[in-house]
Amino acid sequence: MRRKLALLHAGTTVFLALVLASPALAGVETVPGGVRFSYVDAGAGQVFLAGDFNGWSAGATPMTKAGGTWSAVVSLGPGPHEYKFVVDGNWVADPLNPVTVGDFGNSGFTIGPDGKLVSMKATSNTELSPKIFLGSRYVTLMDLRRDSGSNPRWNLDRPQFDIDLDFTIRMNEVLTAHVLTNINNQNENVQMWETSLVFDRGSMTVDTPDIRFTGFDNDPIEDFDDPLVLLGAVGIYNHAWGFNQQGTAVWKEWRGFQAEVVYSDDFRTGGISSADVTLAPDPGMLPERPQFVYAFENSDHNKDVLALRVKRDLNSKLRAGISLRSDRGANPGAYGELIPLSASRVAVNSYANTVENWHAGGADLDYRNEKAGVDLFGEFLVGESSIKAESGQRTEFTLNGDAAVPGPSVVLPERDIRLDTSKRFVVGGRYYAYRGWHWTGSVEFENHDLAPASNDSLTALDNRLTTYKVGVAFDGEEWKHWTWKGGLDLEIYDFHYDAATPFGSQIWFDRSNFWLEQGEHEVTVDRTIMMTGDNLVTWRPHGEWMFYAPRKAKVRYSGILNATKLGRKPKYWENNLMFHVDLTPRIGLNTDSRWVRYDDPVLNLNETYLSHFVELKYTFTSAIDVGLSWGVDPWVIDPVTNEYDHIGRDRFLFDRGADAVTAQTRFVDLGRMIRAAESALEDENRFQLEAIVKY
Repeated sequence: MRRKLALLHAGTTVFLALVLASPALAGVETVPGGVRFSYVDAGAGQVFLAGDFNGWSAGATPMTKAGGTWSAVVSLGPGPHEYKFVVDGNWVADPLNPVTVGDFGNSGFTIGPDGKLVSMKATSNTELSPKIFLGSRYVTLMDLRRDSGSNPRWNLDRPQFDIDLDFTIRMNEVLTAHVLTNINNQNENVQMWETSLVFDRGSMTVDTPDIRFTGFDNDPIEDFDDPLVLLGAVGIYNHAWGFNQQGTAVWKEWRGFQAEVVYSDDFRTGGISSADVTLAPDPGMLPERPQFVYAFENSDHNKDVLALRVKRDLNSKLRAGISLRSDRGANPGAYGELIPLSASRVAVNSYANTVENWHAGGADLDYRNEKAGVDLFGEFLVGESSIKAESGQRTEFTLNGDAAVPGPSVVLPERDIRLDTSKRFVVGGRYYAYRGWHWTGSVEFENHDLAPASNDSLTALDNRLTTYKVGVAFDGEEWKHWTWKGGLDLEIYDFHYDAATPFGSQIWFDRSNFWLEQGEHEVTVDRTIMMTGDNLVTWRPHGEWMFYAPRKAKVRYSGILNATKLGRKPKYWENNLMFHVDLTPRIGLNTDSRWVRYDDPVLNLNETYLSHFVELKYTFTSAIDVGLSWGVDPWVIDPVTNEYDHIGRDRFLFDRGADAVTAQTRFVDLGRMIRAAESALEDENRFQLEAIVKY
């Protein structure tokens, strides 16, 4: 039965995609004399037009037939309008108009002040219901790989079938629901006929002129729009807030203020044994100062997030805002203290159950002069993280020769233990000059006052990061309709670490940075070898040129050069060159080549690697194509967003240990891991056949 259901889902998906892949036709259009309504039905005996413009009369406006098309022209004024067709006595929404309004599924459109139709977002794309917008993506992927080793051979991996069924349902004028379901045999590690249809993400939104409310489950919502993005822009790929979260979001306008409140939970589990922080005094090594041990599970544990964003326009150019956020219940762990009392007595305080909390807030100011093309911004944020320790135990020890004799234990009350007080400040701006030029720049200061409990040293640490960013881009299309554009971005990271800072407390690691979401970090592939210095200079050149428009022949380039100082030889140099050309109206050729150079004596890396990807793609329609390729595909589905992104090579390298975990916990092995991962990417022999159907 499950096999039949899976095949039915797959077959239905393909059938609907083939039927609905063609672009929808407009049901209404402006003509001399007003608006023309059209309805195609050669078998209808009589058709009338009814709407708010004729009192919803079922017989006041007859439509005339020419061939199989019924039509009528009505003179209408500016504003929104609703209508339906009355076909042989039956009320029917316009199947050619994807916009429906009201609680009864009426077709709708808006006429602007100039008498032309205003573009409106489609609410339906199927005749099944004027309130349902269907979407689907069917991906079939077959990998043929050549295994290395003493007996190399070609192996066909189990074919992957990834099917999304996406529903947006406009229940009434104010209530809209979104549900995405998925079938994926590799995620379930079963054959296709054994898969099941599972819920992937969803949301429900109530949108009224007074308030907007959204309940979401693994569905993205709008990030905060403050310059430092207190809520959102998660991880190295800047994922939107809402993924891996369940919660609610409310938007409200009141007396010129715009407010957004978000409350969510990450529904993750975690835990740690109190044995990991067991402290016992050593009579032969009595410490001169207190010692602290804090061990935790480095993943959020049912963490709740409550965030508030309020902003107001002070005038036509100046806007002020405040952002607040409180996280409760992250990193369950245990905490211990060893405190010298005298030359012969020490005390051990143990807390077997702790949970981290952190709170942050600040204000921002934004100045925008659209006429001059200037946008200036600034924001200041401050926050603190701490441990909420449940009742613990205190035991005093008397040192007697080579023994530590424990005394009676007493119960310790619940207490808060500070981990980190952190501040961030940024100022910057954007300048959109005429003739296609765009300039950006910012300076950001980040400070961490780490308490001894939050690091492996015996003292508090003061770590700082100053980031300078400047960029320039030129778009030839904006100036003289040139088919090329390019630019250069420069980023300078100036780190100031306390001498006692352990390597694992680097600011880019999520374990130590107050501002990073747990389970996320900022160590991209190019940054893995740059963790030992106090500075990082990154150059990012990029460009694009369509040199033969009739064939859509286009070349794109992006590069990364990382060095420790301006003017110094780069330790990392990556170049990506992408090319596309239409060989025929239906067959396209894509190539994507990566050249990377490592030059790091610390990790004993002095190698160059080259990898290629070549693809022939046949396009049946704008929504159906099949590609045959060789090499590691740079464009893969991001498992977080469920969308294609240029991260295929990153994931290949990360899966082989060239990642932040190795950089943080086993840096001495990082050079070997990078060498092995890059060699595997260079030597990977892989053919892929991928078919994508969507609508």
